[in-house]
Amino acid sequence: MIYTLHKNFITQTQRYWILNYAKEHFIDISGGLLAKGSKNESDEFSKELKKIISPIIDYTKWKQVRIGLAEYGVGDGCVPHQDDSSSHTIVCNLTDDYDGGEFYLNKKHIPIGIGDVLIFNGNKYLHEVKKIKRGYRASLSVWYEPHKKEII
Repeated sequence: MIYTLHKNFITQTQRYWILNYAKEHFIDISGGLLAKGSKNESDEFSKELKKIISPIIDYTKWKQVRIGLAEYGVGDGCVPHQDDSSSHTIVCNLTDDYDGGEFYLNKKHIPIGIGDVLIFNGNKYLHEVKKIKRGYRASLSVWYEPHKKEII
């Protein structure tokens, strides 16, 4: 299996908090598609996110590299790509009032519902979001890499 899908993992309250915090505090990190992110692992958001995600991510083995909020309006999508800054990627849908916006991993449609968390190796597998036909799609991405072991 090239991915793990945790259905309904993020609660409604957590989704609202994540979306509102990210919209207010994250900085714009790209043109075109509105992508916002934070690299500060010690900020309030990262600490709270770790509490939420820790049942499915072993933080003794993985360290957070980056967090991003991807917002898609009508006509927006994300072309097939691989993540160059991490080994593992988490994607969580924060909204569901849209048509289109299907997530594909390795050319296979993966139905991600609101509150679902998908974990996969974003550095190894192509993934994309198809164009939005109606509405607004927001998703949280968190990128991880293994902790480096100290050589003494």
